[in-house]
Amino acid sequence: MKKLLAMALVLFLFYIPVSIQDEIIVKNGESIQDAINNAKDGDIIVIKEGIYKENLVINKSISLVGEGKVIIDGNGGTALKVNANGVKLVNLHLINSNDAIVELRGSTLIKNCSIYNGKFGIIAYNSSIIEKCIVWKCGGGIVLYDGNVVKDSVLYKCGLCIEIYGKRNLMDNCTSYYAGVSIYMENATGNKILGGSFYKNNNNQGEIFLLDSQRNEIVGCNISYGSFAIRMIRSDNNVIKQCNIYKSRYGIKMENCNGNEIQQCRILKNRFGITLENCKEITVNYNDIVGNYMYSIDAKYSICDASHNY
Repeated sequence: MKKLLAMALVLFLFYIPVSIQDEIIVKNGESIQDAINNAKDGDIIVIKEGIYKENLVINKSISLVGEGKVIIDGNGGTALKVNANGVKLVNLHLINSNDAIVELRGSTLIKNCSIYNGKFGIIAYNSSIIEKCIVWKCGGGIVLYDGNVVKDSVLYKCGLCIEIYGKRNLMDNCTSYYAGVSIYMENATGNKILGGSFYKNNNNQGEIFLLDSQRNEIVGCNISYGSFAIRMIRSDNNVIKQCNIYKSRYGIKMENCNGNEIQQCRILKNRFGITLENCKEITVNYNDIVGNYMYSIDAKYSICDASHNY
C-alpha cells in the first residue's frame, strides 16, 4: 500500500507543470510596466489598443502582444529595453526616442512591429530575430552586432537602414529605399545578405557599403538607382553572387580589396559596370555585364581574373 501511495505521489508531481502560463490584460490608461513587474517567466501580456507613454524595461522571459493599434511612445527616451532572453514582442508600434527606440540585450523575437522616429530604431546585440517589421525616419534603422536575423522587413527614410558591426548576422528578403545607405558594414565578418531589394538611396553614397569587412556574402539581391550599388573599401574575401545590379552610377566599386568574388550576376545599364582600384586577386566570372554606358570592367593598378563573362 505504501508503494502504491509513493508511486501515485511521483506521478502526481511529474504531471504538475513547472510554471503555469498566465495571460495578463493591459487596457488603455493602465501601466504596461506594472504588468511586466507583476508577471513571471512565460506569461503573456496582452495590450489593448491605445497610446501608452512609457519607457519599458523587461527583465524576464515574457511576451508582449498588441491587440489593435498599440502605440508605445518613448517620449524622448528608449521606449522598450530588453535585458532577458526568450522575450517576444508582437504587433506593437514603438515611437519617439532621442536614442534607441528599442534596445535588445537579450535574445528576442520582435515581429509585426513598426518603429518610427528615433536616433536609432532597433539595436540588437546578440541572437535576436526581427521579422516582418517596418522601420522608418530613424538616423540608424537597425544596428546589429552578433548572431541576429532580420527577415521580411522594410526600412525607409533612415540615414543608415541597417548597420552591422559584428559577425554571423543574416538579412533575408529585406527591402530598403529613400535612405542614405541601405546596408553599412564596418569591421563585420561572416554576415549574409540574401534576396533583398535596395533602391533609390542617396546619390552620394548608395545601397551596400563595406568598410574593413571580411568574408561576407551578398546573394540574390536586386540593387538599383544609387550612386554605388555595392561599394567595398579595404574589405577582403567577400562574395557577390546571383545579384541583379542595374541603373546606378557605379555597379560595383572596390578600392584596396583582396580576394573578393563576383559570380553569376547581371550588371546592366549602369554608368560604370565594375571598377577596381588597387585590388588584388579579384575574381569576376560567369556574369552578364551588358549595356553599361562607359565601360564594363575598369581595373586600375589591380589584378583581376575576368574570364567567362558575357
